[in-house]
Amino acid sequence: HDAVGIATVFISHAWKYKFLNVVSALRSHFKDKLDTVVWFDLFSNNQHKAVDLDYHWWSNTFQSAIRQFGRTVMVMSPWNDPIPYKRAWCIFEAYATAATNSTFEIAMSDDDRKAFLNDVSDNPQEKIDKMLATIQAEKSESFKPEDRERIFASIEESVGFGRINAMVFEQY
Repeated sequence: HDAVGIATVFISHAWKYKFLNVVSALRSHFKDKLDTVVWFDLFSNNQHKAVDLDYHWWSNTFQSAIRQFGRTVMVMSPWNDPIPYKRAWCIFEAYATAATNSTFEIAMSDDDRKAFLNDVSDNPQEKIDKMLATIQAEKSESFKPEDRERIFASIEESVGFGRINAMVFEQY
C-alpha cells in the first residue's frame, strides 16, 4: 500500500497522552515532510502480544529501531512539565537515542506551541529555566518496577542521566 513504507523516524510518546494529541503533535512536526514514514509502536508492534513480551524484547526492539533510523522524535506535552520525562520507557528511548548517537527532536502540537510562545513571551529565560528544572529522568516511573530498574541500570552504565536530561535542554 502507498501509505506503508520503511520507517525513517522512531516516535517516542507517553501512553498517558490522548491519541489525537500525539497525532496533532506529529502532524505539526512533519507538516513540511508529509511523506515521512514513522515507526510508531502502536502500529509497528502487535498490541495483542505486547503484554506477553518481556523487558529484553522491548529494549532490543526499541534500541535496534532507533539505531537503524538514526532519528527519534519525542512528543512533549505540556511544554512546561513534559510527561515523557516522567515515564521510564520514554527515558529508555531517549537513552537509546543518545547511546546510538542518533538525532533527537521534540514535537509539540500547535496548541502546545502556542502555550509555549504565550508563556515565554514575558521573561522567557526564567520560564524555560523553570521548566528545565523539572526534568529529572532519574525520577521517572514505569508500570513494572523491574523494567524501571533495568532501564536505570542501562542508563547508569552507559550515557548517564545527565546526558539524558541534557538532550531536552539542547532542544529549547
